[in-house]
Amino acid sequence: MRKGETTTICDWGIETLLETYPSLRVQPQNNGSLVLAGNFDLHARFKKIEIRDTFSIEIEVPDHFPIELPRVREVGGRIPQEFHHYPDGKLCLGSPIRLRMHTRATPDLATFVDTFVVPYLYGFSHKERYGTLPFGELEHGYEGMIEDLKSFLKVGDERTCIELLRLTGLQRRKANRLRCPCGSGFRVGQCHNSILNPLRARLERLWCRDLYHVLRDQKLREKQQSLVRTRNRGA
Repeated sequence: MRKGETTTICDWGIETLLETYPSLRVQPQNNGSLVLAGNFDLHARFKKIEIRDTFSIEIEVPDHFPIELPRVREVGGRIPQEFHHYPDGKLCLGSPIRLRMHTRATPDLATFVDTFVVPYLYGFSHKERYGTLPFGELEHGYEGMIEDLKSFLKVGDERTCIELLRLTGLQRRKANRLRCPCGSGFRVGQCHNSILNPLRARLERLWCRDLYHVLRDQKLREKQQSLVRTRNRGA
């Protein structure tokens, strides 16, 4: 282990995580990240249903944690790709917005695992045993992020939500001078700034800007694909 890593591990809460899940082992990587890999012994209860199970997982902790989120994979081949995975094999633990907000507020890996990894594995195991997801089917991808943003921004329509996200990615002084897209007739500084400012601080302005571009581009791709399908049906 390199000099200085012990302090980082303590700061990140990895020692607590390893005490709770002693079958995991730390594997330093050449790129500066850390990987915790091994058997993950699940023991959780929800609505009186207790589940004990074991999964083989890998948690990659990037060098820029908590700015960059951990990447979690199930490496035992048990959880199928169609069960809430990203194309690169990472587990889809929830909305990136909620993951980022939680991790920036609580930069602790043990808490991250308890909050996101344990419910994911419990949900899969519950579905495997009982055929249902205990927490309901969550929206993922574009739709899931839009629904999250609507709740954070307190708006009901997609267009306003996307435009407010764009303003969140701007510097506060610049955004506050612009007309608020919610339809109130006021400038942002007299309207939604009380919501945008805390969100900008919690998520980071440049991250919000990048997310806006991702969602905008994804929406454009969906429109183009829809047009192609319509033309093909009419051909």
